[in-house]
Amino acid sequence: DTGTQPEFEIDEETLEIFRSEASDLLENISANLENLTTNPEDRDALWNIRRCAHTFKGAAGIVGM
Repeated sequence: DTGTQPEFEIDEETLEIFRSEASDLLENISANLENLTTNPEDRDALWNIRRCAHTFKGAAGIVGM
């Protein structure tokens, strides 16, 4: 093993779905971060950030990122 990753190919349709989902997730994270600046005790905002970050990480893994 040379330590290199095997070739990973993903179709364009799956990438487009990832792009769309990633955009929505990042917008949600951003909105919740803004909410926390005015209401630092908002546990729902923290939960939403965590959930979106976890979903983003999983989706990125599916497309090999």
